[in-house]
Amino acid sequence: MRKTIEKLGPAVTITVVTLASVIASLALSHVIYVILDFDVSLSNTMVAIIVPLIITPLVVTPLFNLLFRVFELENTNRVLAAYDPVTGLMSRRAILSQTVSFLSYAERKRMPVSMLFIDLDDFKAINDKYGHQFGDNVLHRVGQYINTIKRESDLIGRYGGDEIIALLPDTDTKGVLHFAEKLHGILKENPITANNEPMHLTLSIGTATYKPNAHPINIDELIRQSDLALYEAKQHGKNCTASYRADDTFDLH
Repeated sequence: MRKTIEKLGPAVTITVVTLASVIASLALSHVIYVILDFDVSLSNTMVAIIVPLIITPLVVTPLFNLLFRVFELENTNRVLAAYDPVTGLMSRRAILSQTVSFLSYAERKRMPVSMLFIDLDDFKAINDKYGHQFGDNVLHRVGQYINTIKRESDLIGRYGGDEIIALLPDTDTKGVLHFAEKLHGILKENPITANNEPMHLTLSIGTATYKPNAHPINIDELIRQSDLALYEAKQHGKNCTASYRADDTFDLH
């Protein structure tokens, strides 16, 4: 019912309700006249039409305007809960929730799934030097860059602070490394201006891949593996990608 009302909009909904009240008024008047054995005159019929035609919009208009305002606020809150306002990416809660269900689907379909754990290098120094507003602009820019290379099926969200996670369905190790390479390339080719000088941002990325023939994996384990790989990338000079291999060993790229 709610979806139908939202789709119709306030003006059409009020019109439909008004017409329904007119029809109900005519039907009720007819029943009363039949019971009382009165003749249905033209004047009585006009009264049965005009009264609800005037009264109904006056009564229901403020009610439906309030109802649609509540719908609008609920939809806004739903969007705010699902998306991070700084980066424009999915919120942590939203991406973790969807990732859990998606991993179950990937297991059933025997589909490879890869995750990237992305972290801006020296982000604290950027905040300290240029201010948090500039830092937020940097995070927003990175979010935009990621959106330019993601597929519609990819899940990208802000995990916390300057950390971003990306879940790539039907993507093996080679595919996730290609994604990471493109992201490194975009940042290299698009420096951000700070105090009228170009500033080249760099990222450290950790990747992990669930393979169809592997043991079942949950979101916590996939995050653990990609986070360990990210730490390995940080330890090896930053601005690179480390992929989790097995038994907590890594390949650097």
